[in-house]
Amino acid sequence: MDYAVVVAGGGPVGLMLACELRLGGARVAVVERLTEVAPTFLRERNGEDGAGNAINPRSER
Repeated sequence: MDYAVVVAGGGPVGLMLACELRLGGARVAVVERLTEVAPTFLRERNGEDGAGNAINPRSER
């Protein structure tokens, strides 16, 4: 396959860039070295270590 753009990295920025380019009509490929979701991301999403679930102290005022 032929692609106009190859985005290296399937993180938030890479995926957003790929989506925006695709909406603009470009043929885009995203390459990512990881084959599965990182365990630290899963822990954060499940609230096991509290990361990602913190409330900004300013929002409590």
